[in-house]
Amino acid sequence: MFPADSGSGKSTLALALLSRGWKYFCDEFAMIDPETLCLHPFPKALCIKSGSFEIVHRSGLAFAAGRYHVHGYKGQVGYVNPLHFGSDVMAEPAPIRLIVLPKYTPGIAPRCRPTTPDQAAFALARHSPNRTAFGDRAIAVFTDIARKTDALALDVGPLEETCDLLEDLLSKIQ
Repeated sequence: MFPADSGSGKSTLALALLSRGWKYFCDEFAMIDPETLCLHPFPKALCIKSGSFEIVHRSGLAFAAGRYHVHGYKGQVGYVNPLHFGSDVMAEPAPIRLIVLPKYTPGIAPRCRPTTPDQAAFALARHSPNRTAFGDRAIAVFTDIARKTDALALDVGPLEETCDLLEDLLSKIQ
């Protein structure tokens, strides 16, 4: 999971990981079962902002309807259908194994640092617009996920290097 602010590189990172054969859950929100704490896929197009258009073009992908859109505060965006990567790209429901708090900063090398379960739970709550759907259990759900999951802060740098770093870290967690 990548709970983070808009502009942190979540969608671009997800697109790059998809191009490397990763499975896809969703872009812009996560569906969590509060009983099992499993993440469920929701096949929504990736919303790519203008700063990452070149990455989409270099990868040979096309935007839906072959054009860009203007999306309120995000400015120009293009939508990429995750099924461009194959019909088997969608993930199955799965336990959350890693919470990554990405932050894109131009010109830096990618690096990861451990973060505390409290920081991870706070990020989940802060970036959950539907936390009220969990009612009084919301904080308990986010805290339980954070305690059972590895979490790290990720400085997103060059995309290929960032993906390499994430793949290396994930191989150690499995």
